[in-house]
Amino acid sequence: MLMQGTLLTKQEMECNLYDEFDKFAYRKGETLRDFYLRFSLLLNYMNMYNMKLEQFQVNTKFLNTLPPEWSKFVTDVKLVRDLHTTNVDQLHAYLGQHEYHDNESYHVGNKTHKAFPLPVIEFPLVEEVPTASEESFHCQKKKEATAVKIALLLKSRRNCQSKTVTLN
Repeated sequence: MLMQGTLLTKQEMECNLYDEFDKFAYRKGETLRDFYLRFSLLLNYMNMYNMKLEQFQVNTKFLNTLPPEWSKFVTDVKLVRDLHTTNVDQLHAYLGQHEYHDNESYHVGNKTHKAFPLPVIEFPLVEEVPTASEESFHCQKKKEATAVKIALLLKSRRNCQSKTVTLN
């Protein structure tokens, strides 16, 4: 994941988001709802950057990333739904009707395995991602500000040293 406070160009951000999409995976013990929310969050960030994916590609990724316990429901969805026109929200709603079957596989004795918490993903908004020229300008301004601070510190140091010499 991205480190908070890092500035990336739009192109770098898009590369990272495509990479996250490719690597997106189900987490052991995760509920369908948590899985769906993480996936939707990723899709929302991709939409913010006007990144286009085919509906079929998105739906296939969502279904094929579900754990093996869902395979019979995934097969059912693929048979009764058109993956070119159905969206992820509809797939989630359809699969949600069958989630109680999947949850049974997480009961071991009297202990129920809980889902992992949702990750916090910090992506800057499109407006917040600087262009290369803006980054260069920003770096130049920082250099200038640093040079001014150094000059003031040196002047202050010289003043302190001259006062020390006159006191002796």
